[in-house]
Amino acid sequence: MNWIKKSSVESVNSTVKKEWEQIKIRGSSIDWASTGARLVLPLFFSLWIIFLALKSPVFLTSQNIFNVTRQIAVMGILSLGQLLCIITGNIDLTVGAFLALFGVILGGLSLSLGAPLAILIAIFMALAWGLLNGFLVTRGVGISVIVTLSMFFIARGLALLYTLGKPVILFPIPYAFIGQDELGPVPWSFITFVAIALIVHFLLQYTPTGRHLYAIGGNRATAKVCGIAVNRITLGVYILSALLSALGSIVLIGRIESAHPNAGTFMELDTIATVLIGGASISGGRGGVFLTVIGIFMLGLINNGLNLMGVSSYYQQVLKGIIILIAVLVDQMLGQAKNS
Repeated sequence: MNWIKKSSVESVNSTVKKEWEQIKIRGSSIDWASTGARLVLPLFFSLWIIFLALKSPVFLTSQNIFNVTRQIAVMGILSLGQLLCIITGNIDLTVGAFLALFGVILGGLSLSLGAPLAILIAIFMALAWGLLNGFLVTRGVGISVIVTLSMFFIARGLALLYTLGKPVILFPIPYAFIGQDELGPVPWSFITFVAIALIVHFLLQYTPTGRHLYAIGGNRATAKVCGIAVNRITLGVYILSALLSALGSIVLIGRIESAHPNAGTFMELDTIATVLIGGASISGGRGGVFLTVIGIFMLGLINNGLNLMGVSSYYQQVLKGIIILIAVLVDQMLGQAKNS
C-alpha cells in the first residue's frame, strides 16, 4: 500500500512539474507563431491609418501626434490595469466607472477639506475599492465578469447620487500640470503613462510576481498546487487596477479642470479592445505591455483620424465592437489550432 501511495504521489508531482514548466515557458518566452498571427490585426490597422493619413492632411503632423499622446494617456493607464487582470484570466469592468466615482469624490472632498487631505482619503478609497473587487472575484472561479459588472453599476450610481448628475467644478487642483503641461513638446500625461508602462513591464517580465500572474492565467489549479497564492495575487491585481483608474482620473481632472459623474463612459470597452489587440488572451496566461501599447496607439490614432474626418461617434462605437469581436475570434481560432 505504501508503494502504491508513493507511486501516486510521484506521478502527481511529475505531472505538476511538467505543467509548471509549460506555464513558465508561456510566461517568459515568446510564441512566435501565435505572435505573428496576432500581428495581423495591428497590420490591418496600420493600413487603415495610412488611409486616414491620405484622407486628412493634418493627421500625421507633429502637433496632431502629440495631441494623440495626450488623448490616449488616460486610456493607456487604465489599459495597463486591465492587462494585469486579463493575464490572470479575469477582467475588470469597473475601470471607467471608478474613474468617474474617484474623480467626483476627490473633487467634492477638495472643496470641503482641501486638496492634500482629499487626495489622501481618495487614495484610501481606491485601495478599498480594489480590495473589495478582488475579494468578491476570489469567491469563485470565472465570476469576474458578473462581479465587476455589478460593481460597475454601483460605481456609476454612486457617482450620480453624489453629484446629482452635475459636474464638480471650481475645486483646487494642484496636480493640473499632469493633464495640461508639457516637458518640451511631450505632454506630462503621456510621460506618466510611459512611466507606468515601464513599471508594469518590469513587473511582468523580471519579477516572480509577474511569472505568477501568467501561471494563474495559464492554469489556475496547477498554480495553486505549485504553491502560488492565487487569491492574494488576484487581490493585488485588482488593487493595482483601482489605483491605476484613480491615477487616470487625476490626469483627466488635471486636463479638463473638473470632475464629471459620466467620465470614462465606454472606457471599459476601450481598455479591453487595446489589450486584446495587443495579443492578450481573454482566457488568461498571455499578454504583454509592448503589444498592449501598440494596441493603445492603434485605437487612439483611429479615433483621432475618424474625428478629423467628421465621422460620428456612434460609428466609432460600432468599430470598437468589431475590433473586440475580431480579436476574440482570432484568439479562439489560435487556441483551437494550438490544442489540435
